[in-house]
Amino acid sequence: SASARVCHNFGNVHTSNGDHSEALDMYNKALAIMKKAHGDDHISMADTYNNIGNAHASNGDHSEALKMFNKALAIMKKAHGDDHISMADTYNNIGNAHASNGDHSEALKM
Repeated sequence: SASARVCHNFGNVHTSNGDHSEALDMYNKALAIMKKAHGDDHISMADTYNNIGNAHASNGDHSEALKMFNKALAIMKKAHGDDHISMADTYNNIGNAHASNGDHSEALKM
């Protein structure tokens, strides 16, 4: 919906300005709107989950970031199958989060 896109875009602006807490608020508002309109795992939510994960990672919460990246990946796999180009950034995000948590062997799997 248009209101979800607006919230998502405001989240992007806050991210660009380095205000990750405010970005999280906007991304979560966008996600709530999308869930109400489409259910829990519509493909439109994958990008928002990735952005929420990136905001958590920027705040140093790599465990929460991993949860969000894995939600995004699950949605993408459901929509596109196991091997689609749209998943590349998400796999990269998951690998970076594992590396930031010190789990380099898991990071290398990505």
